Amino acid sequence: MPDPIRVVFTNDAFDAAFRYAENLCSDPSHAINEVVILVPAMANIKVSTTIGAFLGATRVKALEKGERTTVVGKPARLMTKRTLTYFSPGTLVICPYASKDIMDKVDAAGQVAAVIALPWGEDAVAEWIKSWSPMVDGVRQTQRAKLIDDPVVVKAMESLTRRVNPSNPLSHPNDKEHAVRTLKILRRKNHSLDADDIRAWAVAHGWKPDAADELAVLAIKIAGLKTKPTLDRLEAAATTYANWVEAAKK
Repeated sequence: MPDPIRVVFTNDAFDAAFRYAENLCSDPSHAINEVVILVPAMANIKVSTTIGAFLGATRVKALEKGERTTVVGKPARLMTKRTLTYFSPGTLVICPYASKDIMDKVDAAGQVAAVIALPWGEDAVAEWIKSWSPMVDGVRQTQRAKLIDDPVVVKAMESLTRRVNPSNPLSHPNDKEHAVRTLKILRRKNHSLDADDIRAWAVAHGWKPDAADELAVLAIKIAGLKTKPTLDRLEAAATTYANWVEAAKK
């Protein structure tokens, strides 16, 4: 399945966002069969709000009652941060008043066809933009941002991702142990552990946002140690590190 189309429109650019949504829905190659409007709370869809005024009273009334309506030519329904469970693959998600919390919910709720975020400004979804390099206000990124500059850290994160279940928080003792050990090996070898970069990389490589948050917290803790962390099985750690270094050369 192709990667979802990801787009950001800032500063209440509802006209531009919905024109873009209409273009997506009219193109059969995107296979969009449903539109979900995802708002923080039911109050955000009232006619008195910007999105409510844009959609019009008839659509708003249907959405408030939990009924389906039509938006940009496709069946549409309303979800809130509280009621969101999962999306089907053919969904276009439109997120008025987008925030980090909302976009984390989107990333955790399954594969979709496209996502359009409408924050007040880029800062509100800065982490999502960092992870996914979406088109922002009509400007397409020429290439995906390089989230971690250190190639050895990248290979370590790839190895960790293969060993843990990134779909779940790091609650399983073995998963957390693998994460801590990976970060400690890097710290002992004087690699920088930027928690924001590690989180963004993790989300972009299949980690659920909650799990990526936990990994970032561990990175902050281990990076902040005043001395090199203690580590058992030093010979095995040296072999693991050598494998990362060798892989980074390729």
